[in-house]
Amino acid sequence: MDEIYQLSSGVVGIEVDADSRFGRALEDRYLDLLRLATLMAHDSTEAQDALQTALERAWRSRHQLDDPALLGAWLRKIVVREVVRRQTSAWRRLVRPATLLDLSPLVGSRAGDDLRVDLLQALARLPVAQRVAVVLHHCAGYPVDDVASIVGAPPETVRSRLRLAMASLRTEISR
Repeated sequence: MDEIYQLSSGVVGIEVDADSRFGRALEDRYLDLLRLATLMAHDSTEAQDALQTALERAWRSRHQLDDPALLGAWLRKIVVREVVRRQTSAWRRLVRPATLLDLSPLVGSRAGDDLRVDLLQALARLPVAQRVAVVLHHCAGYPVDDVASIVGAPPETVRSRLRLAMASLRTEISR
C-alpha cells in the first residue's frame, strides 16, 4: 500500500510542477497577450474579459499542448479566437467601444485626435477578419506568416485581407 501511495504522490508532484510552470508561463506572457487583445478589441475592458476567458480555456486545455516551445503561438491563437468570437457575437454588434487606442503605427506622424477617431471608426467598420489581420500585422508587429498561423489561414489569405483592409482604410480616411 505504501508503494502505491508513493507512486501516486510522485505523479501528483509531477502534475503540480507542470501546472506551476504553466501558470508562470501565463503570467510571463500576460501583458503581451493583453496588448494584443486590446489592439483587437479596441476596448480595454472587453480585452480584459476576452483575455480572462482565453486564459481559462488555455488552462483547461493545457494538457493538449504537446510542445512547450509552441506555448506563445498557442496562447495567441486562443486569445485571437476569443476576441473574434466576442467581436462577432450578436451582443457585440449592438455595443461599440468608446475608448481610443494609440494607433500611431497606422497613422504615422499625422496622429492627431481627429485622425485617430476617424481611423478607429474605420477599423470598427472593417470585417472582423480584415481588422484582425491589420491589428496583428500593423499594430502588434507580427509578420504575415505569424498572423496566418494565429488566425489559421494561409499567408496569401492574410495578405489579401491586409490589402483589402488597407485600401478600405485609405478610402475612409481620405474622405
